[in-house]
Amino acid sequence: MAVSHERIWRRWALSVTGVAAGLVVALWWLALREDDVRGRAVADMVATSGGIWDAARDPDVTRLLQPGLEGREHMGVSITSNRFGLREREYALPKPNGVFRVVLLGDSFVFGYGAEAQVRLGNVLERELTARQIGAKVPVECLHLALGSWNLQSECAFLRRQLDLLAPDVVVHVSVSNDLDDTAGARGFGAMADVSPQRPDQRGLVLRSDWPRTRMGSAQTGYLPIGLDWESTRRFDEAARDIADLSGRVEAGGGTYLHVLHWGRLTPIGARFVVTELAPSDWVVIPGSFYDDRANWVTADDAHWGEEGHRRVATAVYGELARAGAFERLELEPWPEASAEAEALFTAGAAEAAQVPAVGDLLAGQPIDPLLDREALAGPRAWQVHGGVESDGTLGPYASMILARSGGRAVAAEVEGLGRASLARVGLTLWVDDVAVASGELAADGELRLAASLPEAALGKAFLTVRLTADDYVYAGEDLRRLASARLVRVAIE
Repeated sequence: MAVSHERIWRRWALSVTGVAAGLVVALWWLALREDDVRGRAVADMVATSGGIWDAARDPDVTRLLQPGLEGREHMGVSITSNRFGLREREYALPKPNGVFRVVLLGDSFVFGYGAEAQVRLGNVLERELTARQIGAKVPVECLHLALGSWNLQSECAFLRRQLDLLAPDVVVHVSVSNDLDDTAGARGFGAMADVSPQRPDQRGLVLRSDWPRTRMGSAQTGYLPIGLDWESTRRFDEAARDIADLSGRVEAGGGTYLHVLHWGRLTPIGARFVVTELAPSDWVVIPGSFYDDRANWVTADDAHWGEEGHRRVATAVYGELARAGAFERLELEPWPEASAEAEALFTAGAAEAAQVPAVGDLLAGQPIDPLLDREALAGPRAWQVHGGVESDGTLGPYASMILARSGGRAVAAEVEGLGRASLARVGLTLWVDDVAVASGELAADGELRLAASLPEAALGKAFLTVRLTADDYVYAGEDLRRLASARLVRVAIE
């Protein structure tokens, strides 16, 4: 019997419909499984890698902990992380009703380098705020939003972009003198990278105050956190704006913001540049005597806070915040020790912050010259390099240095090619502060002199940032992980 075309078409349509329905169900099941599969894959990678770091999606933040670390050893202590990539327990977002939440924001000091998690200042604060309640018990959470080598840009961005979810009642923000350094990213297997996405114009270069010591063999650190030249002051200006913006947002949400300066011998510098846009009641200073007291250190040769350091800072912060009325929601018994610690510590700190730093004192033992050549870079004046220059004069695509003006009215830089066929020609630009003053093209085996009069704005300054930037580069170093564009012969203010 012949089968009609209509019956054949009906059977075909039913079979296609069945296959399509099956695919929809399969895709639905896979979608449900995707997060679980991804989560298990991440957990497997975390478990088998040796490091602790993970790249952050936000280039301002740069780096977090790997999520879900369990007992990973780092700097002699066990590190556990939550799903947010923080050394902290899991917590709810948005903040549950009724919870009193304190955020401890900062870098390695708040993170607790070398210290067990339970002795950190936030843990001390939480225990005291819970134990000292004499009225109806209010649940208290003190959360550490901190990472080793985060800078102020990373810290402010990380909190600001989730502030509505965290909804902190109090923010305690601790800054230290290397918080102007760029935040390094993360590389394979959880190691810390030697590149940063924070400043695209630097081609990944990490400018940091210890560049002369770690990259050039100098015994001294550089001048990035001192505020003498443009490279330094622009970072201070950015940090001050970020801090003021964050403080305003916290207070607009009904919270209290307290900035804690822990700058050691550079306390007057931090007070002069970092907290300039805050009300006097919104910041306190830990004095240099506390910084120097090894009883507060985590080990005999590491000034990160140990158990005693965390306890004393937490006690003083408690006393200061209680005096300011930040704990009004909590009915607390008096704690005279906290009031006394806050009075003693922060009064001494305020006296140090009020001092006016003399340039001569800042330059003691580390004078700044108007000339840098290869001999100077190899030792005597390496501390004048902010970054991007090696001790043999090799320049990366972004190189930054501080030079004394010493009455000069012109700037000149002499460079030579690397002799690399892969970089037959490279365009170079000479900058004074933020002004491009000269440019030219350098051949692989050639030499180039760039010279110009100083910009009018530079003539009234004692110290200038001189930069050299390049439009191309080659790979260098034994592992080909360094970028090189040219070789510096000399640079001078004349």
